[in-house]
Amino acid sequence: MTYAVDQCRPKCNAVPASERTETCKRFVRAFQLQDEICASIAHLTVEEVAIQRKGVTLQDLVADDSYVKNCSKYILCNELTNSRIGFVGNDIVKLSRPEVAAKIPTLHPISEPIVQLARLGAKEFVVLLANAMYLQMRKQDAASLIVVHELYAQLIHGENKWLHFSEQLDDTTSSLTGLDCKFAMATVGVKSARAMYRNRDQRQPSPWLKKTTSSAFLLDSMEIFANMLVKLRPESPMGYWNLGYLAHESVAKRNWHGLRGAAECLIQMKKCMEAADAIDDDFMKAAARIEAALCLCLGGEGMVGYTLQVGGVKSSTQVRRKFHIPIEEQLADPHFHFQTYAEDPRVQEATIRKETERMKRAVPQTTLEPGETVLVPRWTVLRFWNEAMEAYDSLETWGHHFFVYGEVMGWDSVSNYLHSTAHYEQGRYGECLNDGQGFPGDRDRGFETSLCYVCRKSETDDEGCKLQKCARCKQVTYCSRECQLKDWESGHKKLCKSLAKDKGRHM
Repeated sequence: MTYAVDQCRPKCNAVPASERTETCKRFVRAFQLQDEICASIAHLTVEEVAIQRKGVTLQDLVADDSYVKNCSKYILCNELTNSRIGFVGNDIVKLSRPEVAAKIPTLHPISEPIVQLARLGAKEFVVLLANAMYLQMRKQDAASLIVVHELYAQLIHGENKWLHFSEQLDDTTSSLTGLDCKFAMATVGVKSARAMYRNRDQRQPSPWLKKTTSSAFLLDSMEIFANMLVKLRPESPMGYWNLGYLAHESVAKRNWHGLRGAAECLIQMKKCMEAADAIDDDFMKAAARIEAALCLCLGGEGMVGYTLQVGGVKSSTQVRRKFHIPIEEQLADPHFHFQTYAEDPRVQEATIRKETERMKRAVPQTTLEPGETVLVPRWTVLRFWNEAMEAYDSLETWGHHFFVYGEVMGWDSVSNYLHSTAHYEQGRYGECLNDGQGFPGDRDRGFETSLCYVCRKSETDDEGCKLQKCARCKQVTYCSRECQLKDWESGHKKLCKSLAKDKGRHM
């Protein structure tokens, strides 16, 4: 990531002020803060800092106004960029850091916040928060999460008792507010938990962890911190983005049906899109739309089609089902109504009768009965993709575009879907090359492998369903030989070879 920042920083600063987008302006301001920190410690050598660190305590660092100010600027720098830039070179290493994580004996579940250190004031909170951010940037996510869980416990038990942000923050904290501190804490918490969740090696016992950390433990942390982000700043896209990711992971880890996961993820990504549009965040504009398009491809819109016998004639009809809401809740809702789509009023009435009878039988909304098919709104997928690429182009002008490809799960799936079903010309957006910089090639592939690519059957809810990957490309799954042949003839034959070559490619 640091090397990527080396590349985009000069391009970002070179954009004329009158032509900078809001995202570019935030990054320019972050780079300015970065320069201010580096200038304030330029006179120190690494050896001098090593000597200073011997015996340094948290109280010693808090007493140093210059150090506290730099920690505050570091927090603002990360907040401006959603923690997508790091400090270039070794300048930040010159800042003495308290090894607090080693003094916290246990990583308690986020649902059981227990204070393990002495009571912290606002400045101690700022110093530890900056260090948690630094640890997270240095891939020491376990240590970072330990510190953040302690800060969360201090906040839950101590706010307005011994932790008074409004009274204890002053000029040394660079205009940081209590809201800034809490939002930044939740941001680094969800990022550290997510990084550990995605990297099993970081969950094993280490100097920072006494025992293996489970997926359920980390998902709980992500959920609490993501909801905290939404509560603190509903205008920010960050909370919605992480709740969408959580919905997608709940398919595998919380036994959600794939259609439910797609529907819930779509809801959160649409909220993320609205928030990103409002604050003109090009990165989240692009990323949220790509993920929303993936959810549409996986049936998240809830559109189901089937045929009915009406007046002796077979007629096609469509209905929108709310995959994310349990059937019990829908039955208890007095305002519930069916959304049907049929030109003939008689077909529409027949559709409502069938859906009503289906609900009386308490058939889960995610269960597809014989003859029913999940429909994908192709043109909405295309619209989301095109809007995402507009934001992507804006980021590309200053070298920050490939971060989108590194963060999203749906790029390849949506691009290939449009190419195979809408005859969409991929062009330069078919793949995202970044000269080997940026991200490893083992990113999450999303939940497209939890459903049959053709009929959307799931091993979770469809008895006897056994999904198998395409033997050649390993990118799509099928429930039967019939579905595989159907997809092969409808377009996979042309894509399979290229998908096999792309498997494991750098991001």
